[in-house]
Amino acid sequence: MHGHTPNGGVVHNTRENGAPSTAAASVGRAVDDGVTLTQLFEAHAARAPHAVALCLDDEQLTYAQLNARANRLARWLVAQGAAPERLIGIALPRSIDAIVAVLAVLKTGAAYLPLDPDYPRQRLESMLRDAVPLLVLSSRRAEVEISVTRTVFLDDADITAAIAAMPGSTGQALQAVLHSLQMAYVLYTSGSTGVPKGVAITHAGVGPLLRSYRDRLRIDADSRMLQFASLNFDASFAEIGMALGLGACLVLAQAGDLVPGPALAQTCQRQRITHMALPPSLLATMAHDSLPGVRTLVVGGEACPPELAKPWSAGRRLINAYGPTEITVDALISAPLNGDASQRVPLGEPVCEARAYVLDDALKQVADGEEGELYLAGPGLARGYLHRAALSSERFVADPHGPPGSRMYRSGDRVRRQAGSFRFVGRADQQIKWHGLRIEPGEIEACLLRHPDVVQAAVVVREDRPGQHQLVGYVAQRETAPEPPGEAAEVAHVSEWQHLHDRFYGEQAELAGEEDFTGWNSSYDGTPIALEHMREWRQATVERVLAMQPGHVLELGVGTGLVMWQVAPHCQSYWGTDFSRPVIDSLRERVARQPTLRERVQLRHQPAHDGNGLPRGYFDTIVINSVVMYFPGVDYLLGVLRLCVELLAPGGRIYLGDIRNLRLLRCFATAIAWHRAETARHSIGETRRAVEQELLLENELLLDPVFFAALPAWIDGLAGVDIQLKRGRCHNELTRHRYDVVLHKRGASPVSLAEGAQLAWLRDVASLEQVAAHLQSQRPSMLRVSGIPNARLVDEVAAMRAVWESADGHALTRTLVPQVGAKGVDPEDWHELARCLGYQVATTWARAGQDDRYDAVFFAEQAPALTDVYRTGHPIPLPSGAYANRLDHGRTARALAAALRPYLAERLPATMIPSAIVVLPSLPLNANGKLDRTALPAPELSRQDSRDPGTPNESLLAGLFAQVLGLDRVGIDDSFFELGGHSLLAMRLVALVRQACGAELPVRALFETPTVAMLAPQLDQAPRATRAPLRPMQSTEQPLP
Repeated sequence: MHGHTPNGGVVHNTRENGAPSTAAASVGRAVDDGVTLTQLFEAHAARAPHAVALCLDDEQLTYAQLNARANRLARWLVAQGAAPERLIGIALPRSIDAIVAVLAVLKTGAAYLPLDPDYPRQRLESMLRDAVPLLVLSSRRAEVEISVTRTVFLDDADITAAIAAMPGSTGQALQAVLHSLQMAYVLYTSGSTGVPKGVAITHAGVGPLLRSYRDRLRIDADSRMLQFASLNFDASFAEIGMALGLGACLVLAQAGDLVPGPALAQTCQRQRITHMALPPSLLATMAHDSLPGVRTLVVGGEACPPELAKPWSAGRRLINAYGPTEITVDALISAPLNGDASQRVPLGEPVCEARAYVLDDALKQVADGEEGELYLAGPGLARGYLHRAALSSERFVADPHGPPGSRMYRSGDRVRRQAGSFRFVGRADQQIKWHGLRIEPGEIEACLLRHPDVVQAAVVVREDRPGQHQLVGYVAQRETAPEPPGEAAEVAHVSEWQHLHDRFYGEQAELAGEEDFTGWNSSYDGTPIALEHMREWRQATVERVLAMQPGHVLELGVGTGLVMWQVAPHCQSYWGTDFSRPVIDSLRERVARQPTLRERVQLRHQPAHDGNGLPRGYFDTIVINSVVMYFPGVDYLLGVLRLCVELLAPGGRIYLGDIRNLRLLRCFATAIAWHRAETARHSIGETRRAVEQELLLENELLLDPVFFAALPAWIDGLAGVDIQLKRGRCHNELTRHRYDVVLHKRGASPVSLAEGAQLAWLRDVASLEQVAAHLQSQRPSMLRVSGIPNARLVDEVAAMRAVWESADGHALTRTLVPQVGAKGVDPEDWHELARCLGYQVATTWARAGQDDRYDAVFFAEQAPALTDVYRTGHPIPLPSGAYANRLDHGRTARALAAALRPYLAERLPATMIPSAIVVLPSLPLNANGKLDRTALPAPELSRQDSRDPGTPNESLLAGLFAQVLGLDRVGIDDSFFELGGHSLLAMRLVALVRQACGAELPVRALFETPTVAMLAPQLDQAPRATRAPLRPMQSTEQPLP
């Protein structure tokens, strides 16, 4: 019965309610306190020797056969020194040998230590150094490399022969368990301090647990229990125990046949499974009608959503089970769930002989309905943590509510007791449940912090897409002194962009023509920039170049010819270079078909810094349009500009178009993050961190206008610098955040706009009309209107101020809305005004500190060349690198993110490796100096520059990636894990690959090469699936060995 204290804080189960069914009673009448699993198993082997105990595919063993094999191995182990309180490691794949090994170790009185062959070597050896087992049982097929402990390969001929020579009968010598408090197994679980801890479980809880399973799960001799869990997890002990300890059949399956979805459903149908256990997150991936033969389904390992329980409780017994590793598998088991979606699924009630308490911080019992921490006690309680006395005393404390000398375990789970059962509320610490596994983020964080380039780390579970959870790691990299990129770094940077352009343009049979705007996508939402916007942008560039009356033109980075097709017909000669051979080859073919251009256009395949074959002192105009942002740094740019000065004739000019403004980088990044926050409902903190990450990872070169104003001091031969805003009525990232520069070579006579009358906005004038009146009445030869608010940037600046000045998300909205549409003047309005009044006008950036403002400079006379349009307002003492962003930050951050996944894969199980690694300048802290988890940004799900598949293998994998991840498209450079993949989905992907092409890829291959481009070459080298098809199981009894 269930005894309750008056206030409901304690529940104690001394025996199960009601009498068991006749079949169950006959199966389990010997399940008494103190009994071991092997004693129960041997009793069944004696009672029903010919009953099938174990099967895998088409192989099966009766109870007698399994008992004999376990006895032989046990006797061999005893001869090696196996005895009570000794540990024997088991590093075997899913196999009959693995179950034989578990039984054999328990028969000797020793405890088994499961070691997953797929774990990294460092992880396995760390566990072995801590546990110090007598030996490790493995097989050559497992491919386990262990150097710290003696490893015995069971498939070696001499070992096989030695074991086979041992007697198979049960003898007195094998009754080695002296009492129930001796160890049965040790499981290593995630540790919050960064070191996994071994939980030592005794035999004491086995009898009470199996009694509960017998009665609540209705297991009998006809039951067929699927072993879904790996030996590494305690659920496997429950599966083995409820089958072999209660006279049922334990069904094994290959890993690929256990992938949730069609593979698992087919396995259950083929093997006639009646009982199975799954974590809710895995059950959620199954179709509701896919397990018709399963009579009893147990969910556990994590909270079960009510909406999941409702469909799965129909037509079967759906049971929720709860128990941390520090308890013999399960401490609480629910009554059959009724599928009430309005009620939170209960954790259950205590198993036989167990006690459960809901206590406050003073270890006092709380009343029913009140929240407290769940403490567990009873015979199933673990002995403690292996060789960790201090930690054991911290988590296993004296039980003031139990018998004298008893202990209880502090679970860390916050619960309340309602309607006679426990309901989960949350965690008292940062521990997380991940696909049914308990993970301490601290262990992953500690592993990250051991990397020499990481100074801060945090690991969280995110749900940025409904129903799709993702384990994400955040790190701050160690700050390094800026180093100018050497030649190797510059070549690598240029080659990276070249490879991207070659692949992109190489996929086009022929460039689209004079209006090929393919790839010009908005940074805000990834969609193509509107055609009318791109036409206006191109026309403004062409008009600016033609206004210079070019004769002999060189364009560095000719691209698809957007400028060339419009300008070349007006020139005597037009030379174009590009680092992308597909671009040059396509342009050459098309130019050859146009007689008017054939003789005047020359096209060359070479990068911008390569002057080979280009005539010196020949060109009057050099165009570098929308190219500078791909340069690897200011030193490279300075080198290109010095080359251009050599190539120019005296009086010539260099036109640099589409220069990204460094001063507006934070504004632009905030606008991008703001757009995403509106669609994904990110918090203010997340938005800020997303901006910081965008700034850190920026891989394009941005330049402060001061850089160009200072060029005459750094490059000999320059006569003037003209810096102006982009022209255009359309408001987009091109007109908002970019500008044009014209550099004049000595020999030109540019008109300086440095001097002249000046009106300050708001101080002297506040409208176009006032400026127009001044120009009409005074007719100055030159007038500068300074500090004009830029209508193109008003909304983005308002968003930036809201994000960085608001205290929370509510203030964010209130701050932004009133400023949307705030007054500003479109730069094009000044050009309209100048035309009406007979003036010329140039618009340029305002002085530093007024980033959202600009100057308009009116002048009366036509001037073919200008200089000093932009005024710095102060001397320029800083080196050139101070006026550009640090591309090495982005390079090192991306390299660090790429390096951390394989680094973790060498040290942690695959289930503990974050799906995405996000590198930040620093981790966000709250007012108390603690990590502000709400301010951690969502990882970038995909790369806009990710290429399309180019080979059959890439096409196959890209389609399977998209199918498994539920996406419309996956590029070959997208990371499976950064798109939301995790270990479970990796298993499903590997199964689909095997079905599609027969390639047997290990799951770890996906962790090591997570993109389609990296994984595709492995398909041809991977071994082919060779496992024989299943044959129908025979029901006839086999002869005893």
